[in-house]
This record gives sequence, C-alpha cells and structure tokens, in this order.
Amino acid sequence: MLADRFVDLERAADRYALSHGATPAGIASALLKVDVVEVGSFAAFSNAANRRIGGLLEFATGRAGESDRLPYEWFPPAMAGLVLALCHVLGGLVAAQA
Repeated sequence: MLADRFVDLERAADRYALSHGATPAGIASALLKVDVVEVGSFAAFSNAANRRIGGLLEFATGRAGESDRLPYEWFPPAMAGLVLALCHVLGGLVAAQA
C-alpha cells in the first residue's frame, strides 16, 4: 500500500514537471538511466519506474488521467469516524440494558 502511494506521488510530480515544460521523453529517459544504475539496491523500483513510464506514455498520447485509487490520506479520518460510530452504537446498547 505504501509503495503504491509513493508511486502515486511520483506520478503527481511527473505531471507537475510536464505542466512546467518537461517532456515525457526526458522524464522517461531519466527514469530508465536511474533504473539501470540502481537495479541492485532497489528491487521494487523497476515496477515503480514501469508505472511512471506508463503514465508518461498516457500523457504523451493524450490519455492521461488521475490514479483510480483514493489517496491514502482518507483512511485515518474514515477509521476515526467508524470508531466513533461504533462507540455511539455500543454506548446506546449498554444504556438500554442498564
């Protein structure tokens, strides 16, 4: 989950760079050079680079879109809401039995 979030953030950075004059080919070229150099130290980087290059290809062909996943920042507030709702329900049940 965390690796997916990092890739999403990197793809957002790629979109920012593209909107400020970088080219998809330039970013992809840099990714491929880093991937070749770092292949021994980051086993999961190849998948991240592949996903980022896929995003760059989508941008270059005009099919760019946002991630289809919700950002993970929504998770803590949603869990807090769930806990509060459960406490409210359980509190009502305890009060009804008393």
